[in-house]
Amino acid sequence: VTAVIRNGMLSQSCNRMRRYGMKHGKKIVLLCFSLGLAVGTILCNFCFSDYCSQSGIVSDYFLSMVSDNPPDGTDLFFYIMGTRYKEVLLVGLLAVTVFGGPAVCVVTVKWGMNLSFILSAAVMRFGMKGLLLAAAFLLPHYILYVPAYIRLYLETVNCSSALFYHKEAGRTKEVCLRYYMNFLLCVVLIFCGIWLEAYVNPVFLRKLLVWF
Repeated sequence: VTAVIRNGMLSQSCNRMRRYGMKHGKKIVLLCFSLGLAVGTILCNFCFSDYCSQSGIVSDYFLSMVSDNPPDGTDLFFYIMGTRYKEVLLVGLLAVTVFGGPAVCVVTVKWGMNLSFILSAAVMRFGMKGLLLAAAFLLPHYILYVPAYIRLYLETVNCSSALFYHKEAGRTKEVCLRYYMNFLLCVVLIFCGIWLEAYVNPVFLRKLLVWF
């Protein structure tokens, strides 16, 4: 009976920790993303406006390459996979350390800054019509990336918090198992997003570039 009561208390404690971690994890992710978005917008519009308006997806080199000489889908697929999975694996490894939360903060700020650069550069170069170019650059792969990365980052914050700030729960194995099950799901979703980014997104871009 004592063992059953103890297990029940540990289970309730673990569930409370999970709700606490997810609640505060959402705030952390949203705050860091907003910070990156604000910083990136300020830098792009007030500090490097000339550079931003002629770089990245709005540069003449990029636009001509996509429309006239699109990259090989297989090469692009493996390049994107290497780039995406480096960050994903790093976050996955740090999730079971005290650095899981800080790692999520850094990469979330980076995502916010990247999005702000894309939007700001497109608008500065093409006006409001540039938002269509930015949308084409982000679709359809971000339909999978967004939920996958949000889930990954929230679970990372939750896992790190549970292991290093609520050690009394005594559920290290269960916390890690649940985290890496969610991690694998996110990896699969991101893999599908990579395929879309490599093989479908260039088609979207080429069709839209006739208007630019």
